[in-house]
Amino acid sequence: MNEHRFIVFDRLSRNQLGEFPSIDAAEECLLRFVRADRSAAEHLEIWDDEKDAILSVDPEKIRSASAA
Repeated sequence: MNEHRFIVFDRLSRNQLGEFPSIDAAEECLLRFVRADRSAAEHLEIWDDEKDAILSVDPEKIRSASAA
């Protein structure tokens, strides 16, 4: 199993913004970017490197972060 399985990826810049051992840690990173810039929600993703899939982030969490 990959120690840093979850990746926060910015589609706009095509950069990885971090690799994390848990979905919760990756989600917190993504939400920090959204709190800093609401438009980030449109181009940030969390990837599960083991399953090679994009994971959904609860839309309510994104709304709350973008309102902060």
